[in-house]
Amino acid sequence: MKKDTDNWLKIAKYDLRAAQVSFDGEMYLTCVEKCHNAVEKLLKGIITEHGKVPSKIHNLLKLTSEALIDNLQDDIKSLFNKLNQIYTSTRYPDELDE
Repeated sequence: MKKDTDNWLKIAKYDLRAAQVSFDGEMYLTCVEKCHNAVEKLLKGIITEHGKVPSKIHNLLKLTSEALIDNLQDDIKSLFNKLNQIYTSTRYPDELDE
């Protein structure tokens, strides 16, 4: 495994731990944001391992495409789409649904 890939995976694991702490503390928006971050960094690690430089974007579905992951299951696509929506809402509160 490439060193840069390993770095992406380490920070993804850190974000996942932060998501758990946020969940345990009933900070659910922060939990979802950290889950999004963990998936994003995992995908960027996959892209890096393929010898490419990942785009500086946050859209999980676009990163999945960059990571050359084909045939993503519909439930995963739906989850990634929802994570994208909530992540955007945490960054731009005027888009937050109650």
